[in-house]
Amino acid sequence: CTCPPQFPVCVCGKKATLRLVSKKPVTCSEEELERLNRAFRIVIGSGSKVHIVLTWLALMITMKNREFTKINSTDFVVRVFDSMTLDAMLALIVRHAKAIPWLQLDENSYDSLKNRLDKTDKNGVRTGDKVYHDFFMKKGGKASVSDWAYRMNQIIEKEEEDGK
Repeated sequence: CTCPPQFPVCVCGKKATLRLVSKKPVTCSEEELERLNRAFRIVIGSGSKVHIVLTWLALMITMKNREFTKINSTDFVVRVFDSMTLDAMLALIVRHAKAIPWLQLDENSYDSLKNRLDKTDKNGVRTGDKVYHDFFMKKGGKASVSDWAYRMNQIIEKEEEDGK
């Protein structure tokens, strides 16, 4: 593998290996855990496009597992997932989510994401077979990821306000 050492998995197409990101479990306070659980349920249950949901999940994993800032997480997500299919992106997210208590994909959540990935476009191409960077806006990867995260966070804030 010739990938940079900061990548959690091989993306170069050579011998793929999973690298341990952190030996310590990802922890948070009870209050933060409940807030993140609510946000996760809102994101999964939203009618948002699957690439936007996967982006939000990838950013949350990156910020929690690696303790990155939002800016560093955005850069990292663009670099790591740029040439992956959405199916591969989901697989990587599921693998890394195991270290995060509030990000456990139950069977219904996983099936919901898989069903979205199984949909085909007007040309008969499965969404899960599409490459992540194909969804980027003309402004590029970083701007797209930032915009998608902002949109998901707006949905979360609105749902939380409506739920109070």
